[in-house]
Amino acid sequence: MGTLKDLGERGIIQTLRELTKERMPGLELGMGDDCAMFSFYDDAYYYLVTTDMMMEGVHYRSGEMTPYQLGQRSLAVNLSDIAAMGGTPIASFLSLALPPHLDESWVKSFSKGYAYLTNKYHTALLGGDTVRSNRDVVVSVTILGKILKGNEKTRQMAQSGDLIVVSGTLGDSAAGRLIAEERSRKVDVMGTGEQTFLLQRYYEPSPRLALGQELSRIPGVHAMMDLSDGLVSDLPHILSQSHVDARIQLERLPISDELARECTRRKKWSAESLAVTGGDDYELLFTISEDMVDQLPQPDRERGIPPLTVIGWTCPSEQKEPMIHWERKKRHVTRDFRPYDHFR
Repeated sequence: MGTLKDLGERGIIQTLRELTKERMPGLELGMGDDCAMFSFYDDAYYYLVTTDMMMEGVHYRSGEMTPYQLGQRSLAVNLSDIAAMGGTPIASFLSLALPPHLDESWVKSFSKGYAYLTNKYHTALLGGDTVRSNRDVVVSVTILGKILKGNEKTRQMAQSGDLIVVSGTLGDSAAGRLIAEERSRKVDVMGTGEQTFLLQRYYEPSPRLALGQELSRIPGVHAMMDLSDGLVSDLPHILSQSHVDARIQLERLPISDELARECTRRKKWSAESLAVTGGDDYELLFTISEDMVDQLPQPDRERGIPPLTVIGWTCPSEQKEPMIHWERKKRHVTRDFRPYDHFR
């Protein structure tokens, strides 16, 4: 029998899925998407539930971010799952495992960061749990949301010939995480404006709720999810559940000027690789019928709607496992992009 390293994150999830098949009345969507989705009787809405964790030493290192930023980020990554379904958040439950050496100011700062997004997105905190940790901080958030029936967007709805679109820019947060790790190791970094921008993208992700709600009302938008583990890891979820392949045009990947300049300065960094493999962007990835592209919302900073970029299209699946065909100017290129796995 192998170890968890052999089984991998997807293998663990598959084991749980195979052994826990009990279903509840009204369940529309269970494991395998950004949120579970269910309804009550003749209600006009589906209700959404999602949960996520942040663990010190795994998702971040001690000293990398302030307690305020950790509180804000803990809720933001869950709100992003609600955005990925096109939904509206309702409430959250917060569970904390805390080492006893933390002082009261840590808890107050964390709470202020969590409360900032709670108030901004009208998401009531309804409860949770607190326990003692022997060493590291562990944060677990469960969030509830809703979506009007018929407007939900899931990973299994992509159609062959759809355009593949992403919001915002990719790779910024991954670069910010690398810079934060350098600083935690006391590596001498310049502290440039580019680094400040990239660190903020890592510390303070912006859940694309307004965009997700806009997209939910466009019939031509089919599959949708958020980018938490990186394009190379997340896109296959849509492909496998929708039974299609993808052709991605690498030159179309949206790269911020700040990331491009930082990669030029460092030389060993590749903006393209960070955009494809780097996680924590929490941008939206979705597919849309080509004839509906003109219905997409325009960028609106006040409403929190970023620019949208077409990076490729879906095509008929040729094998059992979904394939991403990497191309540059419509010519195939061989790239060994490695997906992220918590256990490998």
